[in-house]
Amino acid sequence: MKKLLLLLIMFSFVQSKAQKIGNNTILKGSTIWLKGIDNDKTTIGLNKNKAILNLNSKHKIFKRRLSSASSLIVVYTFNPKKETTILNLNKRGKGISLNTTSLVSFGKKTTIAPNHFHGKIATIQFFNTELKRGDINVNTAFFDDTKNAIFELLFFPKYISVQKKQKIETYLAIKYGISLEKKQDYYNSDYQKIWDTTENEDFSNRVFGIGYDDGLGLKQKESIHSEDDFLRIAYSNKEDVSDKQFLLVGDNGKDTHFHSEGGFERVARTWKFNASSVDDFTQYKFILSSLDTITTQDNNWEYKLSVSDSPDITLDSARLIATTSRTSSQLVFDNIKLKEGEQYFTFMKVPKNYQKEKLFKIYPNPVSKNQPLQIYIANPESKKIAITIYTINGQLIFSKEDIVLDKQVYKYQLPSAGVYTVSVTIGDTTSTTKVISK
Repeated sequence: MKKLLLLLIMFSFVQSKAQKIGNNTILKGSTIWLKGIDNDKTTIGLNKNKAILNLNSKHKIFKRRLSSASSLIVVYTFNPKKETTILNLNKRGKGISLNTTSLVSFGKKTTIAPNHFHGKIATIQFFNTELKRGDINVNTAFFDDTKNAIFELLFFPKYISVQKKQKIETYLAIKYGISLEKKQDYYNSDYQKIWDTTENEDFSNRVFGIGYDDGLGLKQKESIHSEDDFLRIAYSNKEDVSDKQFLLVGDNGKDTHFHSEGGFERVARTWKFNASSVDDFTQYKFILSSLDTITTQDNNWEYKLSVSDSPDITLDSARLIATTSRTSSQLVFDNIKLKEGEQYFTFMKVPKNYQKEKLFKIYPNPVSKNQPLQIYIANPESKKIAITIYTINGQLIFSKEDIVLDKQVYKYQLPSAGVYTVSVTIGDTTSTTKVISK
């Protein structure tokens, strides 16, 4: 009689940098461990993991490997528009089939949402006496579609514990640039939480990271997310990273275009990071790619990595970090040391020679609609002065060069109530602040 007591399915996303596996204690006990074939040139994204595309005969079917309690974990990419069987766990034609858009267990079909085609992790665990000494059969026809690939397959002839499963999924998620399901936390080999999905609920999109962990056999020096290659993170000083040191990041789901904030621009997306430790030794590199808005000839603007202790990152509150190199499609911020309390970052485009120290004062602020705005210039000297004013939506309402001051003050009547951004340029230096009109 069929005795199916438990079946668990977990899914996530895929990609990242292959590393040599050292003393990987969490994978001990696996009797099948397939990884990318060495001479296979197929890659996915930056991290160049090799897929298992051309299985030889001994890898097509694993005879009589299943036990009454078994655990199988597979990392794969697939074409969501075409239903294809990836592998079967069966005995005498009965069992479990993992397909690209569904899972079939003893005739009962569960649909898998056909999204995140950049890849998934599937974890299958079961207690079932009918599958004892059954076969694991990888469907070689799955590889006929060029969008389909298996990157790693692990089999344990036992039901592994929840803790071990979570450690393995964390290992694979970081290795391949995967986001686990939004309610799944990330753990190191000591089962210490390194990413809390509840605390980071608003930044649970595209979670990926870098880190070293001897117990996981993980030495991930750089990574991008499999879904989005806009941001790459890496260690600058790769040889100085200690064991169980991680940097994980997730974002708020907004787009990666630069939007005008009045006087400057910023990427709409904000990232939150969780560093296992913040010290004076570990340095990081952030790289922006796939940008069509960067021009090396634009000498009037500078790109900044903007780091803050608050998710509401403003030009005045953020720590602004300059690029170390810049091309027509890439920005590099290298040798960055994180500071205590900092948890959020984005990217900004600010006027060249922008200074956070105020070159001017505005009063009153807030200002009533019947009052003129008074801009006091502290040290006008003999340099040229220019003033620009934008609405909060980035609409330019005032721009004037060669400003003439009256006792170091320039007056301007705002047209209506609202929030405005005022930028003052003195010589080659620009400073910006916000004004509220009631």
